[in-house]
Amino acid sequence: MAVATRYILMLCGISLVKLLKHFMIMWLELKYKCLLCSSHRQHFELKTTKHGPIFALMHHIVVGDDPAVIHGKPSPDIFLVAAQRFEVSVLPAT
Repeated sequence: MAVATRYILMLCGISLVKLLKHFMIMWLELKYKCLLCSSHRQHFELKTTKHGPIFALMHHIVVGDDPAVIHGKPSPDIFLVAAQRFEVSVLPAT
């Protein structure tokens, strides 16, 4: 998250966790939820350890060192891998 965005959230008195919880309440009605993070699993777990309940709401999480993610950003690999892990196809028909 950009420093400016963090600063704006601080000025508004909103923590990132509160903001995420608010969005998660809105997202609970969504059937397909996943999280994509370009960080490696070890770094992701260090960053998210205290926020387990938020991430438990996700169907799945795809991180940057996932074996199925061949190319990092800006390649769409991580998005395609995440889409393929849902029980039903969420990819557009080709």
